[in-house]
Amino acid sequence: MLRIMSLETVKMKHSYSIGGLRYVDVDEENDVTIRDETNLVKHAFFTATRWVKFVDEIPNNDLAIQSAITLKPTDYNVHVSGNWYVTVTDEMPFVDVCRWYNHSQENTIQPTPVGIALIYSQ
Repeated sequence: MLRIMSLETVKMKHSYSIGGLRYVDVDEENDVTIRDETNLVKHAFFTATRWVKFVDEIPNNDLAIQSAITLKPTDYNVHVSGNWYVTVTDEMPFVDVCRWYNHSQENTIQPTPVGIALIYSQ
């Protein structure tokens, strides 16, 4: 028997390769996930609003990457909404997209293991 599904029961999704086994997925609500095919823990989730903020920061990310590539001191960290931050440093050759939390005892924000590190070309 052929089962016909309506658009309401199927969450339409588009997936785009960004190199290696890394993908950007967009669902029908325009929420975006950057993920690693081999490790489900390595991912970053963006609401549509957070994604717009992330994309708006790409020129600044690129400037930080160029600085890091040329071995200039680089310590770029930008909040892209919610608990999500994008970081580029001269210490490691990647762009870190990570969820952070408020460490109340130390009155600081700290990174969580949730996120994904992208190589510069990604």
